[in-house]
Amino acid sequence: MAKKAAVRLFLFLLANEHIFMRSTLFYALLFLTVFITSCEEAYETSGKSERARIAITSDPDAIHPVLYRTINAQSINDLVFQKLMQTDPATHEPVPVLASALPTIAPYHDSLIRITYDIKSNAAWTDETPVTAEDVVFTFKATVMPGVRAEGKRDFLRGIQSIYADSTNEKRVHFVCEHNLRTTYATGAELGILPAHLYDTEGLIKDISFSEIIRHTGNEELPENWQLFAETFNHSRFSRDPDYVQGSGPYQLTNWTSGQSLLLTRKENWWGKKTEKTLCYFQNYPLEIKYFIIAEPTAIIKAAKNDQIDVGPILRSQDYYDLQDNPIFLKSFKLASTPELSTNIILMNGCKPILADVKVRKALAHLFDVQTYINVVQKGSGTQVTGPLHNSKPGYHGGIEPYPFDAQIAAQMLEEAGWTDSDGDGIRDKVIDGVKTDLVLEYLYHTGHEGRRNAGMMLQDWARAAGVRIEVRNDEWLVFIERLMAGDFDLAFFSWTDEHAPTDPTPVYHSSAIENGYNFNCYSSPVADSLIEAIANAQNQKQYEENWRELQVALHNDVPNIFLSTNQSRIFVSRRFSGFAPMTIPPGYFAGSLKPAQ
Repeated sequence: MAKKAAVRLFLFLLANEHIFMRSTLFYALLFLTVFITSCEEAYETSGKSERARIAITSDPDAIHPVLYRTINAQSINDLVFQKLMQTDPATHEPVPVLASALPTIAPYHDSLIRITYDIKSNAAWTDETPVTAEDVVFTFKATVMPGVRAEGKRDFLRGIQSIYADSTNEKRVHFVCEHNLRTTYATGAELGILPAHLYDTEGLIKDISFSEIIRHTGNEELPENWQLFAETFNHSRFSRDPDYVQGSGPYQLTNWTSGQSLLLTRKENWWGKKTEKTLCYFQNYPLEIKYFIIAEPTAIIKAAKNDQIDVGPILRSQDYYDLQDNPIFLKSFKLASTPELSTNIILMNGCKPILADVKVRKALAHLFDVQTYINVVQKGSGTQVTGPLHNSKPGYHGGIEPYPFDAQIAAQMLEEAGWTDSDGDGIRDKVIDGVKTDLVLEYLYHTGHEGRRNAGMMLQDWARAAGVRIEVRNDEWLVFIERLMAGDFDLAFFSWTDEHAPTDPTPVYHSSAIENGYNFNCYSSPVADSLIEAIANAQNQKQYEENWRELQVALHNDVPNIFLSTNQSRIFVSRRFSGFAPMTIPPGYFAGSLKPAQ
């Protein structure tokens, strides 16, 4: 019935295209009809709570615990793969997952420590072979292997000196590490574990030690088997093909149609099914979890109202308040708004000639009215910040005054930097490397985030008063990420997600992460590098917090990006489900916890 109605609506729209073509309503309705008709009949009509239907705004980049880069991929990876330990969303404390207990830590030698984990005796892969210490060793070796696309994750592991399986217990693994606050978390909670016998079928790195790999320098030619392993490991089949994506988690990837949907199915013989389900990572209530790719905020809500979606993000603040006053919607759905461990920023690519000058970057900081953005776009739900560390975490410097919104100060700074309007066209210009260059910058955001578009339009309007032209453009999420990784942008709206463990800024702000990490700002400072290294190597909380506060001052002075605000995670959940517990890490919930309501 729903499909026939959708087809009739689609035909009506086609017949009356001249009425709707100039209206965004046409496109919204057109998308919705295509979405409805593309859903499988079982999902269209069943409405059964053992199947969870979830809206996400873009495809995950990879279902692979080593290779994924994006936050929406992380939440799906956590259903398929498991880590030795993770942070309990309820207590924010580390808890064992694959490990039978939290690790033991003992002195080793030369100020190093040895961290030891025992893996649960019944932990097993999909093919029912046991999860062993060799699988853990393999996963960490693969992550640090040159050529493997795990640039950002490698930085988190640099304090590890060696990893080895216990000679008498196949379920025991040892890490030899530098002694610092971050190391224990990195050994247990940084990586989902992979089955070595499935991800290295030829045993290409079986006899190579972790220590041997990290000793390799970039100037040396890679051995042939290393190169072959990296090429094979990076292949897309291990990131998206259901026959090759194999983990120890409660769900199995069974179908993925790019741009449309992704299906996870509960494992019937999963090793953890009899484990106590008080911890969310062992909850697997839905029989199936189907993710629908819906980029537009209005289309997500329309799909929910038409009983096509059970769970989804509310991307526009105004929509959240409107739904609070919608009794029909609230009869079928619960709303949740939770503080999120993420910070909004505007990236500024310092490798671009215009943005290499700190005076230009400071001028742009003076041209963005953060409080107006919070009031208008976030509807007052955010808090202005002056650094990348989440403002709820120890070490955040709350005494730094943000740059005031002031076009006159910005104009003065641009004058000092040599930017004038020499031709009277209203846009400042300057001769750079012998070429007259207009002060024109592209602002990039990813499709589906209207608030980020609005931020760009605001900046465009405010910057015009100071003689700066901002061109606002958008890209689909995966294209957006690839452009950031390639440095193919000027300005970009981004949201960094933090974690409850000590935060290591190395992959984001250290100069070494420009080529092999997430330093999209192309930021390089010897002072900042020294402070970042001190944070990463801090052996106690006092050192960690003091160095973080100093780093925040350095970042404020250098302005590698414009710090904006914190976020709220806002979602809707069908009343067909109970046991929903909001989380501070995006997307704000664990899909396996969606328990059918009684």
